[in-house]
Amino acid sequence: MSRIVDFFKQVISKRALIPKVFSLLLAVALWAYIGSTKMGNFTFKVQVEFKRLPSSLVISKVNLTYITIELKGRKEELKNLTFKNVKAFINLENARVGDNQKYPIELTKNEIPDNISVGLSSRNIVVNIERKISKRIKVVPRIAGSLKKGFIAGNIKVTPEYVVATGAESVIKDISEIFTNEISVEKESARVVRDISLDKTSLRNISLNAETVNILIPVIEVANLTETECRVEIRNAREGFKYSVKNDKIRVYLKSRSAADMDKDYELECFLDVAGINPEKLLKDIKTPFLKDMRVSVAVKKGKEYYALFMVVPDRVILKVEKD
Repeated sequence: MSRIVDFFKQVISKRALIPKVFSLLLAVALWAYIGSTKMGNFTFKVQVEFKRLPSSLVISKVNLTYITIELKGRKEELKNLTFKNVKAFINLENARVGDNQKYPIELTKNEIPDNISVGLSSRNIVVNIERKISKRIKVVPRIAGSLKKGFIAGNIKVTPEYVVATGAESVIKDISEIFTNEISVEKESARVVRDISLDKTSLRNISLNAETVNILIPVIEVANLTETECRVEIRNAREGFKYSVKNDKIRVYLKSRSAADMDKDYELECFLDVAGINPEKLLKDIKTPFLKDMRVSVAVKKGKEYYALFMVVPDRVILKVEKD
């Protein structure tokens, strides 16, 4: 045993092991120090939030909604950070109506050391801000498929018939109707009742007070019925104004007194009487057209002795009045 101890004493004495070990430890410490001070960076995208916008206003357009953030600093500190440590927003507390307005992007930094620098791909966002308005718009059911042979659809009942749309003035003013998603009536022979959602695909940044409506479609068996198409005319229009109906063709069903009368001639009048509408007053202070939901008047002008008016589909249309 003593021989082994003597051997190690000789090795340590001859080869100066202690200085070498000290040098090795010093190198390790230096390497660790250099590693801890090594610089690095990483980037990520964040969505920009829009804060404190007054309730009477709405954003109609922005030039960007995401920005790229770059963090730079010691790698040792960066490894503990994620995109959750930084939030980007613009403060719209003092926003006003107008186009192409620049607002500075602000940051909320959470637990980011002071020696970590934060860079942004953009310092500003360009925003269009408009007045927020609301408007009642008509719900139009979208029907798909064909009823069973020998049956026709009556006037469809929609509940609610109108919904309130809210959004930017430039968008809302041009909306007069909203469609439902498709309702299939393929081979149906009895009335159809469905809850159906509204189709919002063409309405950007618009909120509705209801997104689902109830549809009732009467289904009527055809017996001694004659179907014809009739164009809706405008009567008693005032000069200086333009009157129009978007869908001015309706279907009229006549019931004959007997099967033998179904080949008799007939003549119809389909019209809207606008005598009771005062466009001067209605359009005095507004630039947009005036819209009115009106019932169509239909009269059997010729063939009354053979036919009676059975049904008009649709029995109501939207009249648009504007300055000529």
